[in-house]
Amino acid sequence: MRALVALLVGSLLLWSMEPALADPTPATISGLVVDQGNALPIAGATVVLHQEDAEPASTRTDANGRYSVSVPPGIYDVTIAAGGYLGSETDGVAVLAGSTTLNAALRISSTSERNAPATIGHTSTSAQALSAATTISRQVSVASVSLTGQIRFGDALGTLPATNFSTSSSVGDDASLNLRGFGTDETAVLLDGHPVGPLGVGSGGYNFSLGPAFGLSELDVTYGSGAQGLFGSDTIGGAVNFVTLNPTATPHYSVQQQIGGFGTLSTGVTATGTVNKLGYAFALGRLGEYGDFAPGTLVQSARPNNVQSNSANPNGGCAGGESTATPPLPDVSQCNLSVNSYAVSQNTEQSVGVVKLDYGFSPATHFKFTGYDGVQWSDSTGNGDNDDLPYATRLQQIQSGSTNCTTGSGVAGYMVLTNPNTTPQSTACYTAAQFAAATSGPDGGGAGRQRSTTMRDYDFAFTTRAGSNNLTVSAFDNNYVYWKDSSLAGGISATGEFLGTPTFAEFYNTQGYLAEDEIVSARNYLGFGYSAWHQLQNGVEDDASGISAKIPTGYFGEWSAFLRDSYQFTDQLSLFLNAWLKHSSVTTQTTFDPRTTLQYRPTHDDVVQLTYGRSDGAPSPQLKLVGAAVAADPGASLTSVSCNGLNDVTSAGNPNLQSETANDFEIGYGHRFNRDSNVQLNGYVTTVDNQLFSASEPLLQYGIGNVAFAPGALATYLNRLQTQCPGANITAANLAQFLSVSTTYNAAHALVRGIELTGRQRLARIAYVDFGYFIESSTKTGIANAIIASNPTVVNGAQLAGIPLHQASLALDVAPGPYEFRIDENYVGYNNPLNRPAYWHADAFLSRVFGRNTVVTIGGTNIFNNAVQNFGYIGFGTAAITNSVSQSSPAPSEEFGLAPPQLTLTLQEKI
Repeated sequence: MRALVALLVGSLLLWSMEPALADPTPATISGLVVDQGNALPIAGATVVLHQEDAEPASTRTDANGRYSVSVPPGIYDVTIAAGGYLGSETDGVAVLAGSTTLNAALRISSTSERNAPATIGHTSTSAQALSAATTISRQVSVASVSLTGQIRFGDALGTLPATNFSTSSSVGDDASLNLRGFGTDETAVLLDGHPVGPLGVGSGGYNFSLGPAFGLSELDVTYGSGAQGLFGSDTIGGAVNFVTLNPTATPHYSVQQQIGGFGTLSTGVTATGTVNKLGYAFALGRLGEYGDFAPGTLVQSARPNNVQSNSANPNGGCAGGESTATPPLPDVSQCNLSVNSYAVSQNTEQSVGVVKLDYGFSPATHFKFTGYDGVQWSDSTGNGDNDDLPYATRLQQIQSGSTNCTTGSGVAGYMVLTNPNTTPQSTACYTAAQFAAATSGPDGGGAGRQRSTTMRDYDFAFTTRAGSNNLTVSAFDNNYVYWKDSSLAGGISATGEFLGTPTFAEFYNTQGYLAEDEIVSARNYLGFGYSAWHQLQNGVEDDASGISAKIPTGYFGEWSAFLRDSYQFTDQLSLFLNAWLKHSSVTTQTTFDPRTTLQYRPTHDDVVQLTYGRSDGAPSPQLKLVGAAVAADPGASLTSVSCNGLNDVTSAGNPNLQSETANDFEIGYGHRFNRDSNVQLNGYVTTVDNQLFSASEPLLQYGIGNVAFAPGALATYLNRLQTQCPGANITAANLAQFLSVSTTYNAAHALVRGIELTGRQRLARIAYVDFGYFIESSTKTGIANAIIASNPTVVNGAQLAGIPLHQASLALDVAPGPYEFRIDENYVGYNNPLNRPAYWHADAFLSRVFGRNTVVTIGGTNIFNNAVQNFGYIGFGTAAITNSVSQSSPAPSEEFGLAPPQLTLTLQEKI
C-alpha cells in the first residue's frame, strides 16, 4: 500500500510539473504501425494529426511501417488508418519539444465493422501496442455475433482454433470453455484486462452462459501459458478478455431492435462521445428467447420420479415410491405418469449495462471509471434438464439385469406396479420391450427449477504522463454469483414446505490494484510495477431435507512485481519480455512466471516468431479445505448413474495440493501476400507438471463414517440406481459399494501439442475469404494405477475426452455497395464436447444500409440444419475410451446437439 501511495503522490507531482506546451522548439511524433495478428509492418497507413477542426499535419508509414512528422509542440488527436484494418484514434497526445512516440497495432477488420466509430485511447495504452502483436491471439467480431442472432457470445468463441465450448442441447444451460484442451479453470477470464469469476485450478471456472455481446467492443482470445492481461492473471491454456465499449471523440448513438424465431427478442442502446473534458460510453441491452420449444406441459415418460412421497401438490402417492414390495417395484401407472408431467420451457434471458467515464484533468492526466452489470437467467426445466432416456438405452439397461417373473405367454419378464392405489396393489409382468416402452423418453429434473449467473464490476484507473513516463494506478472490484434453485422439484408438502433439492448460491468477490510506470522511447518500451489481488470464495446451501450449511470460505490471493519490456534492435529484429514474480496465498510459494518472444522479419511481408512462456496455476482454496464431507440430496440433478461403477456423492479436500507448472513453447510464421491477404502457421507444445487431477475414491475406502449424508440423500441414490439398473439387486445393504467421494491430487503430467493454419485471401475489393485448419492433441500421463482402477475413462497417453483432434473454419464475406453478406462454416471433428460424431454448421447474415444511419439485417444460425437435437440422449454419446485396469464401467455418455435453424431480423439506427 505504501508503494501505491508513493506512486500516486509522485504522479500528481509530475502532473503539476508538466512543461508549458507553447514552446516554439520543433517537435516530432513518430512510431511504428503493425498488424496485430502477425506483427508485420503496415506500409502506407495514413497518420493524421488533428487540432479542433484543423489537420495541421499528416503522413504515411514507410515500407517498415514507420512514420515521423514534425509539428509545433501542442495537443493533438491522432488517427491511424489502413485499408482492411480497423482504425485507431488516440486523443489528447501531448507532442512536446523533442520526440514523442506513438505506436499502433491495427486489427484486421470484418466488413461488418466498417462503420464502427474509432474509439479513444491514450499513449499509456498504445505504448503496449507492439506487445499485443507478439501473442497467438484471435478476435471474435461482436457485430457478427449480434447480427447472426446469437444470444451469447460463448457459442461464437467456440468456433475459434483450439477453443472447446461445452454445453448441452439447450440455449440457456450452463456453459464452459477451455483453450488447447486444458481445464475450464486453467483458462483465465478477464474483463478489460483484470480477472473475473472463480479463480484457481479446480474452481470450475467462469460460466459462459453469461455472455451478452451488448456493451462490448472486442472479444480477444490469447493462447499460451504465462501471465496474461493487465494484472498478470495465471493461465495454463490462455485467456479470454471481454473489452468494454470506449468513449469516442465525436458523439455516436445507436438503437438496435431484433426479433426472431423461438421467441427471440432483444433491444440495445449505446451512446458514446466527449463533452468538454469528459469522455463517455453507455450501453444497455436485454435479450432473450424460449429456445427449441415453446413453454408447455411435457410428459417425462422416463418417469424420473422427482416428486417426494410426502408431497401434497402434486400427489406424492403416485410418485413412484409407494410400492409395498421388497425391493419396491417400478411404477408404470397412469397416476405416476401424471405426476411426472409438468410445465417445461427453455426461457432464458440476458441483460447488461455498461458505463464508462473518462475525465481529462489535462491532456496528459486522466481518471477513468468503468461499471459493468451483467445478469443471465434460465428456466432450468428446459435448460440443462432436457435429457432423454431413449428406448434403446433403456432396453439395454433392463436387459443387463435379471428377470423376476414370467409373462402369460411364458416369456421371462420384469414385475412392475400398474396401480399403487388399489388393495392389494395391482402388478403385472412386462417383457423387456414393454418395460422399456413404458419407462423411456424425456427424463427431466423436476418442475419449477431455475438458475442464474450475475456479475457486477467496478474499475478505476488514474493515468498521467510526464515526458517519456506514463504512470498508471488502477483498482477493481468484481462480484460474481452463481445460484440454482430446485426447491420446487420435489413438490410441496401439506404444510407448505418445499421438498426439492438444495437451493445454493456461490459467491466470488475479487478486489485488486496495480501501480505501473511505463517508459517509452523510439525503439523501447519498458514497464514495471506492482499488483495485488485477492478473492473470497463462499456460499450457502439450503437443503429442505435437513442440512442448511455455509460453503466453507476460501481465500485466493496473489502479490506480484512485474517487468514488461519491448525492445526493437532493428526494424527486422525485436525482443519482448513479460516477467512476473508472484507470491500465492494458497500455496505460500513464490514463483517466477516469464513470457518472452523473439520476432524476426526478414522482409516486409514475412515474420518468424519464437516464444517461451511459463506459468504456475495455484489450486482453488476450496480444494485444500479439510473437514467433514457433507453429501447433500442430489434429487433432480441426478439424471444418470453408473450401474457397475462408482457414483460420486460429494468431494473432499486435500491439504497437500501444490501449484501446477506449465512450460509453453511456440513457433510461428506469417506471410502477407498483399493488402490484408495473409497466411499464418503456428505450432505449440505445452507440458504441465504436477497437474491437478480429480478422481473418485470408493466410499468404502474413504470411510462411510467420514461423510455426513443429508436426510433423503441415500434414498435418492438408491432410487436412481434401482430404476436405471433393474435386476442388478442393488439394495440399501449393498448401496455403499456403488458410491464414491471425489478428491483431487497432483497426480498427472500433461502434454498438449497443436498446429494452427489461418489466413485471409482477398478475392476482390468487395470480397474476401477467411480460412483456418487446426490440429489439437491433449493427453495426460503418469497417473497411478491405484487412481485409474476407480476411474475407467482415465487412460494414460490417450486423447482427452471432449477435445477434437481436427477443426476447421471457412468464411466468405461480400460487401457490394450498401449490402453485405457473410457466411461462416465451422467443422468440429470426432471426440467433441457434444459427444457426437464429427459435424459442421454454418451461420450467416445479409444486411443493407439505408442512407447513412439505418441498417437492416437478416441473420441466421445453423442455417443448414446440421447436428440438430432438442434433447440430450443418454447412452447415445460417442463411446468413451476406457482403461484396462478398472473393472467398472462409466455412466452412459449423453449425446448433445445444436439448435434448429433460427432466423432473426435486426434494425439498427445510428446517429
